[in-house]
Amino acid sequence: MLLPDDYSTSIPPPEAVLAKRWMWNVLMAGYVCLLVLDCVIQSFSEALLIALLLGFSWNMLADGMREMYKYALIYGVLCGLNLMFEALPLVSELSGKVSRSYELESATPYQSNSRGSQMVYRTVTVITPFFDASMGFQYNAESVAEVLTVSLTAFGCYLACSAHADIEQQMSDEHPEAFTGTDWVENPTDFLGTDPEEYGNQQRLRQAVRTAARQAESRPNVEDSSEASSTRQCERDYHHFHGKSYKLDS
Repeated sequence: MLLPDDYSTSIPPPEAVLAKRWMWNVLMAGYVCLLVLDCVIQSFSEALLIALLLGFSWNMLADGMREMYKYALIYGVLCGLNLMFEALPLVSELSGKVSRSYELESATPYQSNSRGSQMVYRTVTVITPFFDASMGFQYNAESVAEVLTVSLTAFGCYLACSAHADIEQQMSDEHPEAFTGTDWVENPTDFLGTDPEEYGNQQRLRQAVRTAARQAESRPNVEDSSEASSTRQCERDYHHFHGKSYKLDS
């Protein structure tokens, strides 16, 4: 089961997820710092994405992390996609950032009477280190933001995927009938949060009903059995006549 069938259902997370709450707090603190940095360097598109992930994280941690069950997988997918698109440019820029500029080298008018002129431009390619103090605050702040974005999205993807796996494991351990076997139910979340003894009584009652139904199907019908016995009795009492037949006068 990848996505919950009922988004109105909230369940308490397992202890393994609760033990990582401090990691989620560290992740949210990192998002706040990255959001401020993106606003300072005027990277508003990145700031909008980080604000979305920050709000998502806040919602999942609310109410004792009971909302983690609904959104952990979606959050992990969002972080994974962002990580993929941010990591590729970062890897290419680690060896140095490449900047290109174009300069007008010469402008020569045509020999004919036309009004046009021939212009020659020169392409200037400059490769600077990923961090360079001589480039100023804006340049180095952009480099820090790139590293933070990749690191935080990778961390968020790990936390979300591990939380989803722990919750699925808890659900399958507590109520295996909801996931495997012949006693499958449509919505496994119907049994979450119920009393284990009450759940066991419900399962035993269902099993007893199914057993009684199978026994009733295998037991022969009383009317059918009585009809069959009377037919056999008539066959035993009936004898064929083997003598010569005569026509009776009226």
